[in-house]
Amino acid sequence: MVNLRCVLTWFQAVSGLKVNFAKNSILPIGHMDNIQLLGGILGCNVNAFPTTYLGLPLGAKCKEKAIWDPIVKRLRKTSRMEVHVPFKRAETKSHQECSLK
Repeated sequence: MVNLRCVLTWFQAVSGLKVNFAKNSILPIGHMDNIQLLGGILGCNVNAFPTTYLGLPLGAKCKEKAIWDPIVKRLRKTSRMEVHVPFKRAETKSHQECSLK
């Protein structure tokens, strides 16, 4: 992992872009020994699932309505349209009934 930190440091030097390690997080999947040590080497936070990325839930059960409430609320705030979140498949007319004659 020290090598990864070195590669990212070289990336900063070559590209002129900055890697902000303090804003990054490590999300282990399953059990990982010494995850805190790894976070310390990279200078990152260590988080766990479920979490959010760009306001969207990651690692949560996506069928639970409560998970989507903040997203629907934000959409309603920024949009003039009514937002409906379907949790059951809506009944639709068959293709033959909908075709134009």
